Amino acid sequence: MVLGLLLSFVSLCGLRVGATPIEDNQGGFPDELFHFGRSLQSTVNLAEVMSIPEPDLNAEDLLNFSTRVDNVCELGFQDSDLCPNYLESKSGDLPIGSGKVRGGGVYLLHGLIQLMVSESDIQSRIMVARIFAICIGIALIYVVYSMAYLLFNDGRLAIASAALVGLMPSVSNILSAVSTEGPALLAVGILLLASAKIAIRGYSVPRLLVLCFGIAACLFTKMTAIVPLPIVVLLLL
Repeated sequence: MVLGLLLSFVSLCGLRVGATPIEDNQGGFPDELFHFGRSLQSTVNLAEVMSIPEPDLNAEDLLNFSTRVDNVCELGFQDSDLCPNYLESKSGDLPIGSGKVRGGGVYLLHGLIQLMVSESDIQSRIMVARIFAICIGIALIYVVYSMAYLLFNDGRLAIASAALVGLMPSVSNILSAVSTEGPALLAVGILLLASAKIAIRGYSVPRLLVLCFGIAACLFTKMTAIVPLPIVVLLLL
């Protein structure tokens, strides 16, 4: 049954990945190009930190798919050669923590993925990023299944709970695109699962480590992901 659920989820998301255009004026995922531009910037940063040659990302080709910006720097890719004087003029206009803490973990993961991708065009890189987003969704389904099984001790109810989340159209849509939303859902799921395990089975070092990881993941994916913290506190009391 679990395998059937995963196949259904992957098939649904795979159809969305293949059928949804990249162009933002033709029904593309909202803000996907923005998140992907920031991910490419993380790839550049990682290459510098690791002292390896910077891959040819063809970031300027993102403009072929966007009608909302005038230069690639507006999508979060910082290259003064591609947009002279833009970074200097906008340095004080970015929200506090934008792309640094908020969403930083997501961009770092996607940046690592792009660092491992062989030289390819920007469209292929976006498709790879979308496939990675589906992998995030698979992990989310597993977390929801684990939570439901922990609470109900019934495999069928656990499958139904995971299907309710993973196959919901709005959720599968989020999990088929490059965004901070899918990883934020996963981070919240991990946090709640760790809290529930502690509440039911008691404290242990592995559970506390997972709990801390869940809190950190919430902070580094999407700031609104910390909303469940009061629930977590109640579970741990």
